[in-house]
Amino acid sequence: MPRHNKTIDDLRNNTARKIKELRVAKGLSRQQLANKIDVTHQQLKKYEDGDNAIASSRLQLIAHALGAKISYLLEDPLVNDDSNNRMMMELSRKFKNIKNPAKRKAALDIITALAS
Repeated sequence: MPRHNKTIDDLRNNTARKIKELRVAKGLSRQQLANKIDVTHQQLKKYEDGDNAIASSRLQLIAHALGAKISYLLEDPLVNDDSNNRMMMELSRKFKNIKNPAKRKAALDIITALAS
C-alpha cells in the first residue's frame, strides 16, 4: 500500500484542479482533451480528480494542449493562492458565449470600469 504524504497529495490535487479549470475555460470536453494527449477519457478523469499521478512527459502534453506553461500547472498552491479562480473561469466562460461584438465590448467596458 502506497504511503500518503499530505504535501504531495496537495500538489497533485492542485495540478489536477488547474488542468480541469483550464480544460473547461478552453471549452474542451474531457474526451477532446483525452484525444489530444492520447489517453482514455477515464484516465484523464483520474488525472483531473487527483487520483493518479501524471508523468512529466504526459504533463508536458497536457500543458501544450491547453496552451499553458507546465510551470503554471506545477505552481505551489501556497505560493499562488487564487481564491477567485472559479469566478474568473465562470466570467471567462460567460464572456466567451457573448456573440455580439458590441455586447462583448460593453461587458469589457463594465469590467474595466469596475476594476479601476
